[in-house]
Amino acid sequence: MQKVNGWDSLEKSIEGGMTTIVDGYINRGQNTIYFKKFDVEETNGLYWHQYQQNILAAQNEGVKIRQALQESGKMEASYTFIIPLYENMPSEICRKPNTTSNPGTITSDLVRVNVNSTISVRESPNGTKISGVLLYKDEIVTRLQKATEKVGGTYWDYIMKADGTKGYVARETYDYDLPEYKLYLVPITPETPDQPNNIVKNEKVKVDYTNKSITVVPGVTSQDIANLIGQNIVVKNVNGVIINSGMLLATGYIVNDTYIISVLGDANGDGEVNSGDLFSIQKYLLTGHSISNQVKQAMDANGDGEINSGDLFIIQRHLLLNSNFIIK
Repeated sequence: MQKVNGWDSLEKSIEGGMTTIVDGYINRGQNTIYFKKFDVEETNGLYWHQYQQNILAAQNEGVKIRQALQESGKMEASYTFIIPLYENMPSEICRKPNTTSNPGTITSDLVRVNVNSTISVRESPNGTKISGVLLYKDEIVTRLQKATEKVGGTYWDYIMKADGTKGYVARETYDYDLPEYKLYLVPITPETPDQPNNIVKNEKVKVDYTNKSITVVPGVTSQDIANLIGQNIVVKNVNGVIINSGMLLATGYIVNDTYIISVLGDANGDGEVNSGDLFSIQKYLLTGHSISNQVKQAMDANGDGEINSGDLFIIQRHLLLNSNFIIK
């Protein structure tokens, strides 16, 4: 074993290395990974002897520390973060550049991992799991490609971790039998919707930002809407009372005092789909009486933009066969 500074054993190397780090860096104020990389002040005194060469070192090592804390169950402990503040910073954060060799065909956005603990990264859409590669709760990753078609019943987005590892991750899950929906990859900044009329949607919820309306399938709660838009919301019933996030929604409920909810099939606004809704639609078809826009959307059970016998058929099929409504 080569002797360096008298370190001729494993124990002496560990102790000597710790002493070097403490005396050479921590006691000089370079007590974070960031300060070991970047000289943050203009003199040649405090932070002058950086030793790291990898520009992504602070981020990569930070991710590893976070994973270690996650695996050891120390995420909920108290920590002090030392963050340098700079003058004349831009109002928007800079997006991390991707490392693809064909940037003209790949766009990227930052997403937060919304899972209870971890989620697997796969070699291909719905393919083999990459051994030892996981995404952790609240981890931030770069989405390089957003899937436009489902494989195995879900969308598989191509992502890159902070350490450069790439793979495919399920964007969401939806169980038609429960029903239960969860968005695994939540955009850090709101995405520009690619739907007409400024619309974002999934299998259970459609938010129309232009018309200030939200259409949902029966059985949806406010948490399902929050999962889609990536932010907390407040829902009030028709009496203006705030409802619990686990309560089922009804036609006429209001989100954030702005967006009015329509539940497909819930034509009478009682939060259920039953024979009463069939009667409401039949009455409207016979009399043509005035109804609100949200009730019209609720009556339009098949989403074709019209209220007719086809909507009655959809509701009847749901009542007889427990079939699902479809967001269009």
